[in-house]
Amino acid sequence: MDVGIVTAPLDFGPSGPNVYLENLCHSLLDLESPDLNLSLIHYEESDRELYDRATEIILSRKPCAFERGIAGLDLDLLHYNYIPYRRPLVFGLSVKTVVTIHGDLAFMLPEYAPWKFRYISKPVLKMYGLLGLLDQIDSYITVSETLAANIEDALSIPPEKLTTVYSGVDELYRPVANPLSELEATYGITGPYLLNVNNYMRKKNRDTLLRAFAQLRRSHPNLTLVLAGGGWHESEMDETILTLGIRSAVTDLGFVPEKHLPMLYSGAKALVNPTLHETFGLTNLEAMACGCPVVTSDRFAVPEIVDDGAVLVGDPLRPNAVARATDELLTDDAKRIELAKRARDRANEFSWEQTAEGVLDVYHKTLSQ
Repeated sequence: MDVGIVTAPLDFGPSGPNVYLENLCHSLLDLESPDLNLSLIHYEESDRELYDRATEIILSRKPCAFERGIAGLDLDLLHYNYIPYRRPLVFGLSVKTVVTIHGDLAFMLPEYAPWKFRYISKPVLKMYGLLGLLDQIDSYITVSETLAANIEDALSIPPEKLTTVYSGVDELYRPVANPLSELEATYGITGPYLLNVNNYMRKKNRDTLLRAFAQLRRSHPNLTLVLAGGGWHESEMDETILTLGIRSAVTDLGFVPEKHLPMLYSGAKALVNPTLHETFGLTNLEAMACGCPVVTSDRFAVPEIVDDGAVLVGDPLRPNAVARATDELLTDDAKRIELAKRARDRANEFSWEQTAEGVLDVYHKTLSQ
């Protein structure tokens, strides 16, 4: 079984879907399946370790040249990590095709989607559906059942073409012993803190987070808030923090190396993540795997993924609701310890090995059709 995975997105920097893509490729190779011959297809040379483990194929990104290159590889199956709407000629290739879908924001909450998804991707995909091009994809993988239902409805994809395969949690995410001493030495973080790990997008609802934290400070004056993730320059965070009078209590770490995230999760009193939309929500699971209590929302796929391993807020747009749910954990040690145990148990149900096995099953099913 000669399979080509288009890894071109990895050439352009980190993102949630790219974390999935790289982990999936490594995990498929780790399976050492005797009937899988894996080729990784992208546009420019890379020093990523991944390309030392499989056949690396570099093709021109020019229209038509890329598709001719794919056609010349004589693959049994081609796997995209997104619907390749910018390359309509791909839909006409004779090779069997699998597509992993990660997002539905432009269809479900368009007001929170970046303009290019709202005004370009969404209408183009709708048009492709009407023209029957999406029917040329043999199989679709979704990262949650919630996403599968939404995509089936939004793009009229036959349910028999949709298979849910959950993402995994890297083994890096485990409880860290004595994290506070290491945090103080690395980042100067001392005392009790709440954590939020996200790249800034409006759907992450950080305005509510900041307002909830300001309320919590009234009864927990020593509590601080640690923010990790890039993109704050695109937000109105500074203005909100100044207005709320919490500047001295908020630490913005910006981008944090992944190797430091387990100690940040392990040292936090809670991860507070009042997100308005997730199709999976890897941040919640990473925190849960580290034994960090999680306060999050009950929106979209979040309840499906966290199950009973997190506190769900029914109205994450209300700062009072987020603050109250968090305060219950801060003032009840027994509840926090019990939640941390349930969180670890739930997170242990997700692994990249299981993800790879699920994707490999989809490959076999697709080729047998």
